[in-house]
This record gives sequence, C-alpha cells and structure tokens, in this order.
Amino acid sequence: MTAEHQVRAIQDFGYSQAEARFLRLVALHSGYFVRRQFLRSADCDHGKRAQDFIDKLTARKHACREIYREDRHLYRLHYRPIYAAIGEEDNRNRREHQPATIRVRLMGLDFVLEHPEHRFLATEQEKLRYFFEERKIEADLLPARAFCVKGVFLTRHFVDGFPLFLSSADSSGITFCYIDDGQFSNAAFRSYLRQYHRLFRVLGPITLSFVTQHEHRFEAADKALRRFCERLSDPARPPVDVNRLLAHFPHRSLWDRRETRSLNKVQIDRLAENLRAFDGPRYTRLYELWLQEGDDGVRAELAAENEMQLSVNVNFTLSILEHDYDVFGTLQAAS
Repeated sequence: MTAEHQVRAIQDFGYSQAEARFLRLVALHSGYFVRRQFLRSADCDHGKRAQDFIDKLTARKHACREIYREDRHLYRLHYRPIYAAIGEEDNRNRREHQPATIRVRLMGLDFVLEHPEHRFLATEQEKLRYFFEERKIEADLLPARAFCVKGVFLTRHFVDGFPLFLSSADSSGITFCYIDDGQFSNAAFRSYLRQYHRLFRVLGPITLSFVTQHEHRFEAADKALRRFCERLSDPARPPVDVNRLLAHFPHRSLWDRRETRSLNKVQIDRLAENLRAFDGPRYTRLYELWLQEGDDGVRAELAAENEMQLSVNVNFTLSILEHDYDVFGTLQAAS
C-alpha cells in the first residue's frame, strides 16, 4: 500500500487530505502527538483549524486526550480501524506507553516532520522488505528482540522504532537515527551500537544521525562511537574468562571502597592476582560498564566483541530538536 493509498484510506473516516497526511505520520511513527506538530504538518497558525481537527478526533473517539503537568495536552491515536485501514492493525503505536517512550516517540515524529524530503521506512515490514529484498541481508544480522505472547515466542525487529530513511538519489544510501531523550547515560547508546553493529558492518558506509535536544550530548556519544569502532579494528584482543571477570568485579568494588574486611585470605590473594590480570583500559571500561549495567551488560558487551570482525564505516552527524519535551508529570483524567 502506497503512502497516497494510506492517506485516502484515512480520508474515508471524514478527514481532510492535510489531516489524513498528518494522521498517517502519527500512526506510523509515533502514536502520540501534540498540537504544535499538527500545526507544523498542516502549515497553519494557531487557531480554529487545529482546534476543529482535535475536537473531531476526540469526539469520534479516534484519539484520546491525556493531560500532563502545567495543563499540557497530549493526544494518542488509538482507533484500531484507522490503523487497519493503512495495513497496520497490530501496530504497537496505538497502545499506551510510559512517559520515557512517549518522549522518544514525540522526538521521532518531530524529526520526520522536519524532513519531509526523506523516504522513511516507517514500519517493521517496510524495513524487513528493504533489507531482505534490496540489500539481501540475512535476518540474523538485524537487530531483534524475542517476546512471549500467550505462550508463543515471537521475534520482532527494529523494536526501538527510531526513524530510518533512504537517500532520494540512491536507495543504497541509508541513514539510521538514534533518538537521545537526554534522560539516560551513554549506556543506552552503547546498547544501541551492540544491537546494530552486525548490520552496520555488512552495509558498508552508513550515516548515523544523533537526534537530541542537547548539543553537548553529541560529544560524549561521538567518543563512545569512536571507542566502539576502535574495538572493532583490534584483532589482537585477547579472550576473556567471563566467569572469572564477573566474580572479580564485586571484590574490586570492595577494594575501591576500602571495605575488604569481609574477604578471607584466599579471596584477598585472588583479588590481588586478578587486579594484576585484569589491569588496563579495556578492563577498566568493562568494570565501569558492570557498575552501570551489571553482569548482563558485561556479557552482552563481550558477546558483541566476539562477533566484531570487520570495521564499521559510520558518518556520525548531529540533529538538534529545539522543542520542549519536558511535559510529563502526574497524569490527570481527561474528559
């Protein structure tokens, strides 16, 4: 189904072409929107047109209003028949989400609205079709997550929902986006790189756009990306005894805090031996990762290192969103 077919399908619910185009973008990229985003999409000023559109949506129960702090209104497009009309009946965007997820979705929608010239791959099926049919990529190279639904395990790809678009001149020119909502440390970005590194390395040159409100966040992310790429190009990296390393880190934590009185002589001797064995920048980085993400974070990092054979060619760019997303407080009931 083409974009124009989807727009016409939404128009059948009683919306103008401009309204239908906006609702299509909301359904495919976010599920949520705020008033200013409709105004941007429809290229109109504040006033009756926006209010009429919102009143129509809520009166027909196609969307619901959620009121957050300082009386800021947020709208969720939840009407299943609209999603079904565009071939996305089971799209997870129509569901309720936590504030952190909503903030990221709103940022992603803003990025899409600010770049109408791009050809976005909005849905999981569009992305799979592109990578399978046009790029001949194998499924196990794509970022994926397993879910258990009613006792059945399902695999979904690209679950982060971040924008992904193709060059208008060359469909092999692809840009990935990472949405940084500014609420978390760089651990989330490192996790993203671990999920995508296998795909990045087989695609050749790609562009990764760091989408954020805060320019200073880009510098830290750029350092994390450069360290990631340096590890890819280090063929002499020695193997790690993961179990020994993870048994060592709690004792190293006691050592750093000068609280080793609880350790017996055997443990003290082993700690001294491990401090020598696990010395250097690599183990310091893994220790810092363990402090932030625990055993699972270290295991995931080492598993990713073991798979990293080829270098990654990434053009890292910055995209600033100059909007206020700090709207979430105590949710109030809305009429």
